[in-house]
This record gives sequence, structure tokens and C-alpha cells, in this order.
Amino acid sequence: MRSVGARASSRWAWGRALRIRLCRMACIAGLVFSAPALAQDDAPPGMKRYFMVFLIGAPGRGPMPDALFEQHMAYIRRMVGEHVYKLAGPLTDRDRIAGIIILSAPSIEAARGIVAADPSVRAGVFSVEVHPALLPSLEGLTL
Repeated sequence: MRSVGARASSRWAWGRALRIRLCRMACIAGLVFSAPALAQDDAPPGMKRYFMVFLIGAPGRGPMPDALFEQHMAYIRRMVGEHVYKLAGPLTDRDRIAGIIILSAPSIEAARGIVAADPSVRAGVFSVEVHPALLPSLEGLTL
């Protein structure tokens, strides 16, 4: 296994830009905090339906094994490359919610299936919460 310091450093470097973008999106999303459930066709101009996913870590979880971490990151990169994940990143307070994902999918069932295929979810390191969200369009966002 790599040293904790080396792993933390690479995770920090990878996640810094995502955290900045996440903060920006959280500010924008705060403007839309109690929108009723709408079909995509009923969304206001510039808004789009997404799914907000929370990766929930087990209490007292330790570091993820290196091989599983690499598989998890490869899956995230693939979903970003396929434009399914619009935003993804870790939360750094080491609390119950370990990470967040905003993804595009045709239904909540499809969104659940997408995140269930993540190796870290399949291995039981994370459980997931999936919530529909109406957010400003993220189509121009690049990670």
C-alpha cells in the first residue's frame, strides 16, 4: 500500500479543482432550493434535471485499499468522460457523507444503477443516497 501521505496528496490534488467547482455550483444551486418536482420538459429555461448522489461511508471507516481506490477513480473518470457524471468529488470533513456526485440519467432507477456499478459501492465501502435535483444546466462544465 502507498503511504497515507502520498495517497492524501494525490487525492487532494485531484479534488482541489472539483471542490472549487462544487462550491460554485452549491452557491448557484442554493438559488433553487425548493423547486417542485418537474418533468425535464417543464424545467425553466437554463435549468435541467440531474440526480444528486451522496456516497455514505461506514462509521469508523479506514482508508480504502489502493487497488479499490484506483478502480473507484477509474470508474469516476470513465463516467466523467462519457458525460454521465457532471461533477464528482470527495467531502473532506470525514463525516458520514464521503463524497458527492451530480449525474445525468433518464430516471432515478437508471441513476441508482449507474452509481451501484462503482467498484467501491459494489465492495460495500460506500452506500448511496440518490436524490432528483433541478439545477442550472451543467452541460458546458468541464472537469
